[in-house]
Amino acid sequence: MEEDLDFLRRQWLKTGERAEKTGRVFYEGFYSETQMSAWEQMRLAGQLPNASAFGGYEGAERRMVRFGYADEGEPWPIACVLVEPKSLRFAEEWSHRDVLGALMSLGIERDVLGDLRLRDKRCYVFCREEMAQHVQSLESVRRTSVTCRLLSDPGDLPRPEKRLDRLTVISPRVDAVVAELAGLSRAKAAELVQRQRVFVAGQICLDPSRKLKENEVFSIHGVGKFRFCGERGTSKKGKVYLEIERWL
Repeated sequence: MEEDLDFLRRQWLKTGERAEKTGRVFYEGFYSETQMSAWEQMRLAGQLPNASAFGGYEGAERRMVRFGYADEGEPWPIACVLVEPKSLRFAEEWSHRDVLGALMSLGIERDVLGDLRLRDKRCYVFCREEMAQHVQSLESVRRTSVTCRLLSDPGDLPRPEKRLDRLTVISPRVDAVVAELAGLSRAKAAELVQRQRVFVAGQICLDPSRKLKENEVFSIHGVGKFRFCGERGTSKKGKVYLEIERWL
């Protein structure tokens, strides 16, 4: 994985230099959360002064990267295709994997697809603009026949549902919180962190002892996305009550 990230870092530097020399604008991606963590580290270090990222809507996890100084208001080459059952009454419940598998069976590569937002037996598929027509050729997801249409403005994208949970942990350390949310022991949670499966504030977290800060957004691969709302007191045994916002 680290070798792949090193290759990407070199590629980003070259593309950034090319954009600077030619005055042109280049688009790459979509990139995963792990890849975007490496990109964010480079950006914060000042290595990518002419780069920006966007996934088609605010808060997107998979994002496209732009190198160069685009004109103000220049649209990103991102399309949103709504995939919905021909008959809601007989439609199956889909998982993210179901929709992704159906799209990849058409020969569509993962790196041209952004987030897949599922809601009410529908899926909003973000993709590179030039792939929208191919995505619209999708005819079924699992055993459900579907129709696809390009949205001219995905501004009506349903907001993610969230729920407030209260946890009781020994401290707001990453390993303690991950253990509670993922149903693991502290040791297993620490292993998950070391395997680069936990992201805090958009970056890979490698320190299990790191304490979460109020309002930090974090995610656990395979578990979900969360926001740490803060401490809400202590128990008689000295444990800490935490309030966590969970994306559903």
